[in-house]
Amino acid sequence: MFVNVRVISVIILLCMVSLILYLSFAVDKIDEKPILVIEIDGNMHLPNNIYLEYAKLDDRTIYGDLDLSVIRDRIQKHPYVQNVELKQNGSNLEVHITEKQFEAVLLVNNDQYLITDNSILLPVLEFTEKIDYPIISDPYLTETLKILNSVKNESDVVTALKMLMSVKLLNPDLYESISELNLRAGKDIVLYLSNSVYPVVIGRNQEIQKVVYFSNLWNYIKGKKVDNIINYIDLRYKDKIFLGLNTISTGDGVDRI
Repeated sequence: MFVNVRVISVIILLCMVSLILYLSFAVDKIDEKPILVIEIDGNMHLPNNIYLEYAKLDDRTIYGDLDLSVIRDRIQKHPYVQNVELKQNGSNLEVHITEKQFEAVLLVNNDQYLITDNSILLPVLEFTEKIDYPIISDPYLTETLKILNSVKNESDVVTALKMLMSVKLLNPDLYESISELNLRAGKDIVLYLSNSVYPVVIGRNQEIQKVVYFSNLWNYIKGKKVDNIINYIDLRYKDKIFLGLNTISTGDGVDRI
């Protein structure tokens, strides 16, 4: 009786092992269904076909020779990509891309770069779309810029980034209106707005405090008539804001402000 129980136990064990092996092979066959189409979503700054070309995935005939880890690795290496998620539905592979967050465009000697939220310098690649970020122009640089390196050692660029982030947190509407921060190679910083013709001279020192002052002023003057007669705004003098106003001809020979 004891022998029979052992025999039955062994038979049951062998059946279970066989069932597990069968199921494993069946799952492998399902998982190994060849990929025929790769669909990309989540991208904003580059079209799908450009990402596929960069990853050398624009030739569908090679999909069957690649496993998912290779596909993920190729797309992940693109300088704009922060993260990649894959989901296979039959012969379709869905690729969700999370792009890096950009904070500004850096303009140096007519060369354009992107600066990420981690202060990493990236190239502006061909076919890049939707890069309507504030421009940081003409910084004073201590070293030659290198792609994929941090710009945290460049104090002039860091100052500009801090100014932009302060405005972004304090006054999002004003931030959306900033078109350029011209650092003038270490001279007085000048800010330009996309919806106003006048420059805002920030100067140097206490830059964050000055942009806070200007933010408060801008909230007061935006959309009002005075905004149309301002020639410049000057914040270079401590605790003071000077407005340069255009003169208006009245027709009686007298120019008035």
